[in-house]
Formats: sequence, C-alpha cells, structure tokens
Amino acid sequence: MSTLLALALAAASATTMVAAATPALADPTDQILTVAWGHNEQGQLGDGTTQQANTPVTVAGQIAFTKVEAGTSHTLAIAADSTIWSWGTNGFGGLGDGTTTPSRTPVHVPGLTDIIDVSAGAGSSFAIDSSGRLWAWGFNGSGFGNLGLGDNVPATNPVPKQVLGLPPMADVETSQRSVVARDVNGEVWTWGSNSDGQLGNGTVGGFRATPAKLAGLTTIIDVAAADFDGLALRADGTVFGWGDNGVSQLGPGGPGDRPTPGFTAGIAGLTQIGIGSGNVSALRNDGTVWSWGINSRGELGIGTISTPVYPPVATAVSGATQLAVGAVNGYARRGDGTVLAWGDNTLGSLGTGSTAPNNPNPSPVFGVSHATYLGSGATALHALAIQAIPTDFSITLDPKLGSVQPGGSTTTVVSLIPSKGFTSTAAVSVTNLPPGVTATLSAPKVSEDHPVTITLHTSIRTPRGQFRILITAAADSITKAAPYTLTIGNITTS
Repeated sequence: MSTLLALALAAASATTMVAAATPALADPTDQILTVAWGHNEQGQLGDGTTQQANTPVTVAGQIAFTKVEAGTSHTLAIAADSTIWSWGTNGFGGLGDGTTTPSRTPVHVPGLTDIIDVSAGAGSSFAIDSSGRLWAWGFNGSGFGNLGLGDNVPATNPVPKQVLGLPPMADVETSQRSVVARDVNGEVWTWGSNSDGQLGNGTVGGFRATPAKLAGLTTIIDVAAADFDGLALRADGTVFGWGDNGVSQLGPGGPGDRPTPGFTAGIAGLTQIGIGSGNVSALRNDGTVWSWGINSRGELGIGTISTPVYPPVATAVSGATQLAVGAVNGYARRGDGTVLAWGDNTLGSLGTGSTAPNNPNPSPVFGVSHATYLGSGATALHALAIQAIPTDFSITLDPKLGSVQPGGSTTTVVSLIPSKGFTSTAAVSVTNLPPGVTATLSAPKVSEDHPVTITLHTSIRTPRGQFRILITAAADSITKAAPYTLTIGNITTS
C-alpha cells in the first residue's frame, strides 16, 4: 500500500468514485459551471492547460454537466443530456472517442446515451446506461483484465464495449487494478486483479477478466474500490471490506490479506462510503463524516496527523450531503453548496490556495459556494465540483407610460437585460388591468434578443382615469415586475 501511494504521488496518479451520490437539483435558470483543482500534468482538469491549480479553474466549454468523476490522469463527466464527455490522457483510449489522442478540454464519447453513472481509473473507463448495461473502454491493466471483457491483454480499447454476464447495474467503482460494482438488487460484483484478495472471492492471487458475484452481500447501497481493497455499505450502516488491511482500512484483525468480505465498521445511518490509498471516509445521514485507516497526511480529516486510526472517528464536518475520497484526500459537499477538503496538498489537491503540504482539518475549497456535485477518485490527485450559479435579469419598459382615448390602443415594449450569466427566457404577463382593457402580446416569452411588444386595447365604455398596470416576467425562481402607467381619456386637474 505504501508503495502504491509513493508511485501515485511521484507519477501523480489516481482514481475511484462514489457514484451512489445524487446531484443536488439546480434551478433551470442557473448557470452550470464545472471547476477543477489539483494535479494537471495530463490536462485532467480540462481547462486547456497542464498547469497545476491550487485553486479551482473552470473546465472549458461551459457544458452543463451533472456528474464528474476523476481518474488517475483523465476525467469523465455526464452532461445534462445524459451523454459522456472526457478529457486528459488517452494513451490506451481511456477517453473513449475512438482515438488515442489526449485532450486538455472535454471531448464527446460517441455511441453512448442515457448514461446514469461513470467511473474513471488508471486509463480505464466505465459507464452505466439507464437500462443498467455496463460499458468499458481504455486500459485493460497490466495483465489484470480489469475491463471485464474476458481477456487480460493490456491492449488499446478506444471504443466502449459492453461488459457481458451482468444483471442491470446501478453503480460501478474502479481503481488501477480491480473493479467493484453494485447491481440494482443490491448485490456486489468484482473483477480484475486479485493480488491481495481484492476480488473478495476467498482466494488470493491471479486475476479474473469477467465479473463474478460475491456471496453473502445483499441490500448493499454503496460500494468503493481501491487498488488492493473493496468496500460495501449495507442499508443498515454495516460496512464490509476485503483485500489488504495493512493500515486498518478494513477494520479489526490487523495487517494482512482478507480475501473474504468481513465486518469493517457499523455506524447506523451511513449513506455513502469512499476509499483512497488506505484512507476511508463515510457519510452519515445526519451530515457528519466518519473516517478510519491511514492518516500520515491528515487524509482522515480528524484534525491530526497520526498512525493508522481504528475504530472510526468523527470529523468536524457537519451539514454534508455528499462525500468524495481521493488517493490521499477527502472532500465533502455541504447543503449550502460549499465544499470542504482535507489531507495531502502536495499538488494543490485541496483547492484552498494554500501551498502547505498537509492539512488534517476540513477547510473550504476556494470560491466554491454553489456546488451541486463533487467528484474525485480512489487514486486521483485532483477533484472537481459542478456549480449551479444563480443568475438574474431585469426588465425595462419603453415607454413606461401611455395615454389613449376610450376605444383606442397603445403599446409598450418589454426588454430583458441578463446578468450573472442568465441565458434563458422569461414568460411575460400583464395584471391589474382596469375594466374594459385587454392586453395582447407579440410573443409569450421575452429574451435578451427578442423583446415583447404589449398592446393595450380599450373600449368606448372603458372608464376614464389614470391606472397602474403591472407587467411581469418570470423564469422559474426569478420574477421581475415593472409598473406601467396608463391614462385613459383627458385628465383635468383643478
């Protein structure tokens, strides 16, 4: 385990994800921006550069993503239309675009639609569609067979292929060597390397190039995978672990291989689990985060740097709604949209702007305040957050007042002025009309490029006087109103 961590930091590698997390709902008028921070040697931040980012940078293209997950040196994302995009290294076709050409900005993965989950590894990629079919592409491991396609040849696989022999799947988690997946019935499947018993099938050594179901694990709500470990979270809060237990990441029993799933922890109310290079964190339904395992860089977020920790310890995090775990980091998205980070910061993985190498205290990621989803990976040294930035607009009337004789008509033009990235349209309505006055609109909705003309019609029986009419434009949670003064007939004053 320590060898893996040294290699990960030296080569800046990494990956696995917590796919059980559900993105927070964004207002349709929000501006969706994805930001990334940390290691960027292969362009895995997606900002068009290979420069390390100690604070978040914006992923190029302004594509509205709903999920993002980090691999060793590449990233996968699901767009709002349920298509997949990818960026970063591509030596074995891990971007899935049919080439081996790397990209520092998002590229579309053709042929896959209705995608609900993704997972990125060390050059390998996985996706689950809405029918529960699992797709794999990229690096097949150095003799591990971790794509699950039936062979262990480390060949280039730049086009997604279906992984056969599985029921409908709900969640997939991958690392450099092995894969753990959960089906819609709450059962667990594994494949890939078994060097430390990380397939959980009761043996140690060899590999498996096709999926196999683990016996005895049912009602599982989340899974996690690391290079030498697997974890499964049961609905009652029990965590089961298998593989290498060198730093207490699998709980009691001491160092050594555990080739069969065994009790790791039991905390009522757990909803999510994640593992890095021996560091484990779990989210509870009360918004707290609990951690155990290796803590040499503060990666448990418990306020100290120490020897391995077990039993689980509560961090200072509160109000959390989603968890992500990196190779040597932990992250939590809170209900207010902020993100906290802790652990190793050698390559800017905390996103706080600090250059201090380690931070055991959960600290705010700089500038992230409207996050709806958070992604990292079990061997990743970078992280990403999708932000739904509230937008705004104002409306103007030209003219703001008018006069008309009974039986006549007059017009005013409603214009929309966007701000904070507003790009949508707003429905126009007219209220507070006096008796006998009607309104017609040239279009039902106003936008920056398409103003709406409102014509006010009166009848010969319309009473004379001065009236205050209200013109409103509404776009989901944003409503703006402007008064219009209408004078009917000749108004005399004494």
